[in-house]
Amino acid sequence: MIFGGAACQGGGGLSGGAPDGPALGGLSRVGDGLSGGGLSGRRRLVGGRRLVGGGSRRPGFRRPQMPPPQVPPPQVPRPSERSALLIISVYRYHACMPDPDTGKRISRKIDKAIFQFGMLEENDHVLIALSGGKDSLALAWHLARKAASKRYSVPFTAEAVHVRTDFAHYPAGEGFLDEVRSWGLKTTVIDIPVKQRVKEGSRLNCWWCSTQRRLELFRFARENSVTKIALGHHMDDILETFLMNMSCRGEMSTMLPNMRYDKYPQTIIRPLAWTQEEEIRRFVEELNLESFTCSCPWGSRSIRKTARRALEELTLGRPKAKDAMFRALSNPVKRYLPGG
Repeated sequence: MIFGGAACQGGGGLSGGAPDGPALGGLSRVGDGLSGGGLSGRRRLVGGRRLVGGGSRRPGFRRPQMPPPQVPPPQVPRPSERSALLIISVYRYHACMPDPDTGKRISRKIDKAIFQFGMLEENDHVLIALSGGKDSLALAWHLARKAASKRYSVPFTAEAVHVRTDFAHYPAGEGFLDEVRSWGLKTTVIDIPVKQRVKEGSRLNCWWCSTQRRLELFRFARENSVTKIALGHHMDDILETFLMNMSCRGEMSTMLPNMRYDKYPQTIIRPLAWTQEEEIRRFVEELNLESFTCSCPWGSRSIRKTARRALEELTLGRPKAKDAMFRALSNPVKRYLPGG
């Protein structure tokens, strides 16, 4: 049946009962009736518009879209918090990480300094300046083992001397002397009155005290056929001296790992030149060695303490930065220096 020029096919009228239903308003029906559910999933043309889906949808109906989930922005720490986190991470890395190979690393660095700078010759007799601090104790421990070893590349002998001043104070006693003797090192104690040697009108300072103690070392070395005098200066001491001379004296100079004096036949050697202070501190703690620091009242006002703080600020305590600075001392590029 055709109403209004529209073709109608299917098996139901408006109520779904007649075989032929009318076509109303130009609607072409396919399936069960206009009100039935047979149009679900089929395409229909309503008023010139294509409708997809069930019969209950209106023309132009769109399913509402859900808004995207709200993700909170990441919390960025404030500058003060970032600084605190950086300090904590550096402290954990440099201070809290156990290192069982500290002794082996120091031994390798001592060997590196000895062979790189030609510190030892065959059958040398080495005098170790034993102050009682952590640096000289670590140096005495390693040199004692190397001197006693029959497989060391350069055979040598060693002994230790402790110069005791009139203001020396030993919080832990003088047990470190017996400890050093137990390592197989002959240890001698020399007492000197440093205060009485100060000339009238002069002031006592660290440089004067160290000079007096070094004179006693040279005197003892001359009387006991010593060829080399080993001091416990490490890499930090050498870099601090460089900063002191550069800022106070206007010259680029520092302690030499291997230095010969014009007035004395003995040579000063510094086998800890490649070793950093933090490594020595860990090593002494691992061995449970009792050490003490200088109790001189002028020591707290030393300019070296200022240089030490400056070195830590420059390197941020990074071992690789200190190694690079030490290598730079032997690698000047004169082309990029004034007057070069």
